[in-house]
Amino acid sequence: MDVTVGKLIFFVDTESRIAFYFLCTAESTEVSLGGLEKNRMSAQEQYQVEWLELEKLKDVTFIPAPAKDAIFKYLENPDQPAFFFTTNQ
Repeated sequence: MDVTVGKLIFFVDTESRIAFYFLCTAESTEVSLGGLEKNRMSAQEQYQVEWLELEKLKDVTFIPAPAKDAIFKYLENPDQPAFFFTTNQ
């Protein structure tokens, strides 16, 4: 999928990584799996690519998990500056 990367929305710090989330726009809504995920997919390790309606986000598992709360925080006020979530205490 070709996208235009926009502003940084938030980033999440976990024990294993820092994940950055950007607002992006796409010319096409067609998505397909590619890259590293496609190459390492197996019967035990499955990856899915799909568009979700906002109402269904609450039922989805996110990795890292705090990204779900951060998305809902962003949706409450899309004009807010980029913010930081952490799982490290």
